[in-house]
Amino acid sequence: MGANRTDCRPVAGAGPRRGRGAGILMAAAALLVAACTAAGGGTGAGDRGIAAPGASDVDPQQLMGMAPSGVAAMLGEPELRRREGPAEVWQYRSSRCAFNIYMDEDDTLGQRVVYYGARSRTAGTSVRPPQCLGEIVAGL
Repeated sequence: MGANRTDCRPVAGAGPRRGRGAGILMAAAALLVAACTAAGGGTGAGDRGIAAPGASDVDPQQLMGMAPSGVAAMLGEPELRRREGPAEVWQYRSSRCAFNIYMDEDDTLGQRVVYYGARSRTAGTSVRPPQCLGEIVAGL
């Protein structure tokens, strides 16, 4: 269907939430799941894509629950920042992929990473989130 495949990961602790922004987060999550389904995305098992030379995989799960200041300390400032109510999306890019980090308000801890996703910037190819994040960290 779509030219670019998205490798979608489940949101840790994605049960019912209370507090402002929960409705926006649930709607965004539903749209992301729909996009993954339409694009044929999955968990990445068996979907290896083509690795960029000089980049090592970086586990994106370490971002889950991280505050924006921690993300900025690890990855620098994003190339794109989009606000949707209390939620915010940060996008980082390598020459081959785009890595999106989704943050939402937590009632006690403030804004935290609740989801991430990666997509190839080349039609017809796929990329796993650990590959894409590795390329971004390596500066490729």
